[in-house]
Amino acid sequence: MKREQIEKILDNIGIPINIRGYEYLVDAILELDKNPFLSTSDLYKIIAKKTPKDKTAIERSIRYIHEKLNLEIKEYFELNCKINNAILIKAIYRELKRKEEIQ
Repeated sequence: MKREQIEKILDNIGIPINIRGYEYLVDAILELDKNPFLSTSDLYKIIAKKTPKDKTAIERSIRYIHEKLNLEIKEYFELNCKINNAILIKAIYRELKRKEEIQ
């Protein structure tokens, strides 16, 4: 899975590139691709080791995305559930895996 593929989906959803959570979300999906069984808490810890931010700040930055773009995310992924960080990350990951299977 490539960073560019993830960024394309985030751009298609309408997630602004200039918010901190954008990069954390990309990193979380890349880590999930390495190990699909990681919990969101584990993802935050891994990302925190690469940045000067703690895992709480990373969680909050990703949460900000789905709080601000809730309707866009639900529409893009055709979801009928409450969005949280885990659902957002898994939905993007699932979409990328589906696209890989098609190609």
